[in-house]
Amino acid sequence: MLLRAALLAGLAVSLTACGGGGSSATTQASQLPPGCTTNEVQSIVTSFLARPSLAPAGFFTSYGSRESDGRAFTTTSAPKALAHLEGRLRLGERDRLLQLRVSPVDINHVRIAFTITRTAPDFPARGIHFRIATGDGTVDCAHGKVAQWSQRGP
Repeated sequence: MLLRAALLAGLAVSLTACGGGGSSATTQASQLPPGCTTNEVQSIVTSFLARPSLAPAGFFTSYGSRESDGRAFTTTSAPKALAHLEGRLRLGERDRLLQLRVSPVDINHVRIAFTITRTAPDFPARGIHFRIATGDGTVDCAHGKVAQWSQRGP
């Protein structure tokens, strides 16, 4: 009987030590939704900068750009956002991702914060001599597309 009590007490201590009330550390990567690992989001953003495409209707929320010469463009229409972005590409604008932070929002979205370089032939004539822009947005993980984008600068 004493041996049985000792075994039960030992078992109770073992179960408690295995996680019954202790805190567990999880990495941010394990909290990211499927389709939105850091590498996948980096690929989505890099593709967006080179060949803009946005989340489908019902998933896209907004696009905005504010530049140092005072120009601003904002829309909640994906076709208008794409037309603007394609127009910038036709003008010769090229953007490159420098830094990206990714954090979970829900089961289907991640929040991003980014730093990019923007170069365009029309920038010097507009008095824009810097190249760095910063911003944030949201990626729709199910579609692998940008759902919201807001940038400031150069």
